[in-house]
Amino acid sequence: MLGTAALTPVLRALGSYEPVWADAWTFVGSLLATYGMARRWVEFWLLWIAVDVVGVPLLWSAGYYASAGMYAVYGVFTLIGFIVWSRVQRCQTADVATTGVRHDVAADTGETPGAPGASRSRPREVSLDG
Repeated sequence: MLGTAALTPVLRALGSYEPVWADAWTFVGSLLATYGMARRWVEFWLLWIAVDVVGVPLLWSAGYYASAGMYAVYGVFTLIGFIVWSRVQRCQTADVATTGVRHDVAADTGETPGAPGASRSRPREVSLDG
């Protein structure tokens, strides 16, 4: 909220359309969500959803209907992403509790083996069926 409050007067001075706080939030929220994504925090998906909740009506009210529709679809994708990442995290937590070994999902993303955060061994298959 602090970032949004600080950025609102700057955007107003630059001529942003009302409600300026919504523009400020979409900017700050996107920065925070991107940072959380880079840190592999599951909660970053919730920030993206919050950005879409504010951004879609803002785009619609400005007459950017195609962009509003596109971001509404992104909102659905982020909700699905949050659910999938939450399930994977639960599976990893359960795996660590039973085996004491943490398998890194990043190894499935094609990261270079041995890179920071990459798993040194092949992770086991994780079922997302619930």
